[in-house]
Amino acid sequence: MADRRDGRRRGRTGRWKIFLIIGGVFLTAGSVLMGLLRADTDYWLASIYMFLTGVGIGMTMQELGTASSVVVFFRTLGGTAGVAALGAVLSNRVAQYTADGLAELGVHNAADDGSIPKLSSLPAPIRAVVETAFGHGVGDVFLYGSPLALLVLARQGGVELPPPGVWTIDSAHSKVAATAQHLGLSSVQGRFTEFSGRIDVGATAEASGVAVEIAAASINTGNDTPGYPSDA
Repeated sequence: MADRRDGRRRGRTGRWKIFLIIGGVFLTAGSVLMGLLRADTDYWLASIYMFLTGVGIGMTMQELGTASSVVVFFRTLGGTAGVAALGAVLSNRVAQYTADGLAELGVHNAADDGSIPKLSSLPAPIRAVVETAFGHGVGDVFLYGSPLALLVLARQGGVELPPPGVWTIDSAHSKVAATAQHLGLSSVQGRFTEFSGRIDVGATAEASGVAVEIAAASINTGNDTPGYPSDA
């Protein structure tokens, strides 16, 4: 929701840095507050923490399109690595908190096959230990990840423009494609073989511009069926 509304504001006003900075603030604050989660945290309070974090993520996400697919790739790669790393942190912290809690109850060397116990079947004191361990462990994950959110905030609005000048789009290493829905049942994809463009980089983003020319008749769908554009 925040991503869509923020995108409309950027398109209407042309301003984008301020939204990234605000999103970074929300993300950092939400991550730190999520680090305070415990098993007995009120649901309404946890909802506020999650709302702040979600708004921060939405406002810092850029809808850059297929032209920046490499950004999407590395975002996915980083997300996969992050889930694995923080998942390992969660497992470690939960195991440690559980062991410490059971030790306080005088329970040692408890059997552990790696599965999550069914809380309703546990004695009340042990159930409280497990709930506390998971609540504290989840909070620790967000707390350990909050420096990364702070790093995101520090980088917002700090991306430097290339040196001023004219940059020509290299058609040999670029691709312009289009996708059309056919009867709402299938997609027809094609690419333009004739196009050119230039990027004028000014001293500021407002003084910069992009100009692209695409020959509509050069589209190639790879379909030789009569009535469809192709190279034939």
